[in-house]
Amino acid sequence: MNRFVMPSSLRRAVGASVRWASVSGLGGIEKITFVKKIKADGTPCKKCGEVVERLEKADQMKMIDEVLVADERDDASSGMVLAAKHDVSRAPFFVVENTGGKVTTHMAQNK
Repeated sequence: MNRFVMPSSLRRAVGASVRWASVSGLGGIEKITFVKKIKADGTPCKKCGEVVERLEKADQMKMIDEVLVADERDDASSGMVLAAKHDVSRAPFFVVENTGGKVTTHMAQNK
């Protein structure tokens, strides 16, 4: 069975806590955006669904400030625009905005 693994760079960004975070401003994080994908045939991305399921099971989805959809059929979809802005070619991924203005991207991983 695969389990969701928070990217190590994101774990470091929020410190030792297992919470993701921005709701409480943990670790100087202002906003976390989660981007999931709709494939060209209109079906949801399987991995994206698995990540959402794991976030919900761990009661961490409430820590995500915004969820965007990268619709492969629409280059103007909010998730596709954000992916292009950050030069990300795969979903799911997270964009973390820190209080100092630093923005980082993190790929979701299954292990």
